[in-house]
Amino acid sequence: MADSRRVKVAQLFRSYCPDLRSEDLVIMTAPLIVDNSRWQRTHSFLRMMVPMVTYILIPLATTGPQSEGEAREIMRRVITQARAEDEVADVAMRLIDSKGRIRQRTATVYSKRASAQSDMRLIRFFTPPDLADSGVLTLEHDDRDADQWLYLPAYHTSRRIASANRSDTYMGTDFSYEDITGPKIDHYQYRIVGKEILRATQCTVIETIPAETRLKKESGYQKMMYWIDPDKAMTLKVDYYNRSGTLLKTMENSNLERAGNYYRWRKTEMHDLKRDHRTVLDFSNRRINQALSAQYFTIRYLERGS
Repeated sequence: MADSRRVKVAQLFRSYCPDLRSEDLVIMTAPLIVDNSRWQRTHSFLRMMVPMVTYILIPLATTGPQSEGEAREIMRRVITQARAEDEVADVAMRLIDSKGRIRQRTATVYSKRASAQSDMRLIRFFTPPDLADSGVLTLEHDDRDADQWLYLPAYHTSRRIASANRSDTYMGTDFSYEDITGPKIDHYQYRIVGKEILRATQCTVIETIPAETRLKKESGYQKMMYWIDPDKAMTLKVDYYNRSGTLLKTMENSNLERAGNYYRWRKTEMHDLKRDHRTVLDFSNRRINQALSAQYFTIRYLERGS
């Protein structure tokens, strides 16, 4: 009789948290269910308490050194998956305000690996006419902050973006200069906070917090929450929290495709929740590992296009 009751308790725990060792929890509650006279009362009590217990235990089970190490390794694979030797892609942008009004941009994004940890990146705009030939150049470094420049033809010169202004958005989009800089794995703390199914994909949810001294001071984010497909090492969604801990914006990726040895998203949407403004990016004509010249990633090319 007692064994059958323990099985019922085990099933009760599993219904709320299939990953917990319910057998261990049954042992802990065994003294409560041995007494026949108290079984009905105890069973009703457990049905009420198990959801509360598992709500507390699940976060505790996904913290600590093991969770941090696993989260760091997943993020390392995500970064590796995102970095080809070089890459070029055309992008059509739609900027959508809270009233549904749409502004459009077209651009080409160039990137090239500079070292084991750092990349070079250029975004060149072509339309609308008032933004034609504008661009943003990012040069990352292993041992210091990235250098970034903004070029607007109307000013006939490029302007360097101070690292203190990395949280500013560029070209009317909802992306900041910080968003287009590749993260350095050792500059953040990581923690797995749970598992969640998103768009029919089993995701690992990872909390990422700036840890490097200067980054903590200059980042526009207190933390980010990543929804990652650990099988493909691809990020489906990111929530960005401002320095006050309020959810600031959400990025979602969709339309996955295979590009050579890499996975790539064909659509990315960033939603600024405060302004209710969206930037939708549609990628096409992607070229990977085509021996792209380093001349694309110079101030001369940024300003002159040659």
